[in-house]
Amino acid sequence: YTKLPTNPATDGASASAAGGTTKDPMWTSMLLLRKMARLSLVQGWKLLYNSSDHGLSLNRFNNHVSAYHAPSVTFMAFEGRNLYCLAIDRGWLEGAHKFGGPDCMLIQLLPVYRVVQAGEKIVRWNENAREFPKGISVGCDGKSEVLRLSPDFDKILHYNAPCEIHKIEVLGCGADTALQAQKNQKDWEIKAVQRERSRKLKPDAYGEDWRNCPDKQILQWGGVDVGNHSYNR
Repeated sequence: YTKLPTNPATDGASASAAGGTTKDPMWTSMLLLRKMARLSLVQGWKLLYNSSDHGLSLNRFNNHVSAYHAPSVTFMAFEGRNLYCLAIDRGWLEGAHKFGGPDCMLIQLLPVYRVVQAGEKIVRWNENAREFPKGISVGCDGKSEVLRLSPDFDKILHYNAPCEIHKIEVLGCGADTALQAQKNQKDWEIKAVQRERSRKLKPDAYGEDWRNCPDKQILQWGGVDVGNHSYNR
């Protein structure tokens, strides 16, 4: 979505051919995207998630977007030639509560260009709370829900009308330090999982007596003869 146009020099000529200005919404959106692509700040944005490369699933989205504590823009293309841009002024947060500050904005780029909603508490990313629909919903408090991504990422509800998802892309707009902090957090989580696995396999190393270990009792209930051997031997 943010690639440079193949021939940006023709922007002015094409607009002139259309009479200098145009009311064609599709052409207006195209010009907007081309202008955005040439901004120096946009060139510094980092690709966090691309459904075409990383896979179209909530798990892959979570893996690439979580722990990035900085603003981001999310492009969602789906059935009906629809293209939306969700600009969030802080990192993504999973939970029952909506998040987002006053600078958040949901923009429809195609087939028409318009700012659909703007303001705080615009997104809810819910995976566990039973009192709210699972998935990602977009719509400010007190206003109608515009988009909802299903937890399986197999469809998107556009004003409650189901549509096929074509592509989702998330770009991080923070400094390089935000991306490095995300990497550090992911590395820490991997090491924490490895330590937990090691603790379960070597209970004696953490002060646990194998003779009284619950895992031994469970194995014995399953008919496994574990004797009095320790995992450390």
